[in-house]
Amino acid sequence: MENTMINISIEGGTRREHNLVHDAFNFAMKYLMPRKQNLEVEFEVASIPDDADAYHMCVEKGRHEIEIQQGLGDADIVTAVFHEMVHVRQHERGQLKDYGIRKSWKGEEYLSIYDTVETYKNLPWEEEAYRLQEEMYSKWIQT
Repeated sequence: MENTMINISIEGGTRREHNLVHDAFNFAMKYLMPRKQNLEVEFEVASIPDDADAYHMCVEKGRHEIEIQQGLGDADIVTAVFHEMVHVRQHERGQLKDYGIRKSWKGEEYLSIYDTVETYKNLPWEEEAYRLQEEMYSKWIQT
């Protein structure tokens, strides 16, 4: 039988940030991908340019990198992890494919160009990520 593992690594940041990222990751895995096997996610808590709280990159199926902005408050760290983990699930399911400036969402091609935050939030993969991050956060604060 093949070895099945969920691997997480966290670089940078404080112990508090590490603990929050770790706990939020485990919560998101149970919520979004409870049966998922063979997944590696590398987190880096660092200074991110622009005004983003986090970024996700799919290295290859089963391997993802997520950057989280250092110095965020607890709620923002947790929701950033939740948001980016939705993107992990989207890539793992083959719903979202990233070709640089071009993206494919459920087989439909998009140019990932936006001029306002609203335009960005209305991209279908972002709409899902924002909706699910709030759904997960509501459940998170109840535990």
